[in-house]
Amino acid sequence: MRYLFAVVLSYMVSCPVYAEVSDRVVLSFGIGAGYPISVEPTSFNQGRQFRSGVHIGGGLGYILDQRQKFIVSSSVDYTNYSIEVIEGNTVRFDQSAEIVSLFTDLKLRLRSVGAIVIPYVKGGAGLFRTMREDRIRGQSEIQNRLGFGLDAGIDLALSERAGFFAEAQYQVGLTDQKMTQHMPFKVGIFMR
Repeated sequence: MRYLFAVVLSYMVSCPVYAEVSDRVVLSFGIGAGYPISVEPTSFNQGRQFRSGVHIGGGLGYILDQRQKFIVSSSVDYTNYSIEVIEGNTVRFDQSAEIVSLFTDLKLRLRSVGAIVIPYVKGGAGLFRTMREDRIRGQSEIQNRLGFGLDAGIDLALSERAGFFAEAQYQVGLTDQKMTQHMPFKVGIFMR
């Protein structure tokens, strides 16, 4: 009987708390492309350069205020770049780079929750992991460092609980040799 009483009591206490917390939790997921800024060849000034990047990211946030203007979140982003320099018929540079970032961000929505189109800015810091592979020389390196990011985007609210977003990011990893910088762009969905 005590066990049943404890289960019922814990359920009665936890349901309102969970309802309040879950009403403020925001999930997001997006995909897109990226552009490497410093993840690129520096010794080749001539020749055709080809860059391509795939970007995937997701986040879990918590709404801090009733007007839903401030959201603190944790996000994980993955970007894979392939960079080639071709001079004549010869591939002079062929590198792949993978960037994984784990950030804690503060998002400021520039309009309150009643609007349909809500622009926002976001900034944060966290861990930045770069994995580079020189496919011509067969060399690779991995670095784990601190990083920071600045984002700007637009939320398009379909309802009070879900919508789409489009976002441009600028991420910097403080790696050994120099700063690793790139600009991912992504579109996706958010829900709460």
